[in-house]
Amino acid sequence: MYIFSLVPANLVVRQDSDIYKLTDLKGKRVTSDFSGEISVKLQLDVTLASAGMTWDDVVPVPVPNMPASLKSMQEGRVDAAFGMAPTVPLVMELDAAIPLRILPCEPGPQFEKALAELLPGSKPAPIFKGMGIAKEEVLSHDLPFTFYASTNLSDEAAYQVVKAVFENAEEMKPLHVVMSRFEGKTMASRVPTAPFHNGAIRLYKEKDVWSQELEDYQKKSSP
Repeated sequence: MYIFSLVPANLVVRQDSDIYKLTDLKGKRVTSDFSGEISVKLQLDVTLASAGMTWDDVVPVPVPNMPASLKSMQEGRVDAAFGMAPTVPLVMELDAAIPLRILPCEPGPQFEKALAELLPGSKPAPIFKGMGIAKEEVLSHDLPFTFYASTNLSDEAAYQVVKAVFENAEEMKPLHVVMSRFEGKTMASRVPTAPFHNGAIRLYKEKDVWSQELEDYQKKSSP
């Protein structure tokens, strides 16, 4: 079941640089690989693709993870680094030391196609002004957070878990900034990357949030 969208992350550059959009990165040094965080690599692939770019357009600088990415920016070894969410303390600390600018993704069919192919379930979404280091609203994408369960989990157990999350959305909102946007009715709002559990479907139908699109997906994806 889809729970909420993680606060998105984008490429960041020094605020005093002459890089304002993704195409300004051509020939520039950009953190790459992210061998320890495969999902981050996919997010960066999508970011570049939104501007019709590939890794051939930039100078890749391999890093293992996002903290190392930000460190390479701090040490001046790259011109652009893929950062964590703008609200993460490590990012905010770096922004305080070296003011940063968030580069927006480019809207359009290239962006949406890359999201569908590389990050199924994701969609374009803004980083709002004032969200952490964001000094203005920029286009990004959300990354859905999903619960997965074994097919051996009983229908009743799955039903009770989903029911508890759905009906206690308000209590969950204060737990983290990304949960502040959580609504129970959105839990079945997207086609997931695996079939829905029968117990979850039962709850969604009871709450009248089960759609024909999801029904069609379930029929095609179920073994």
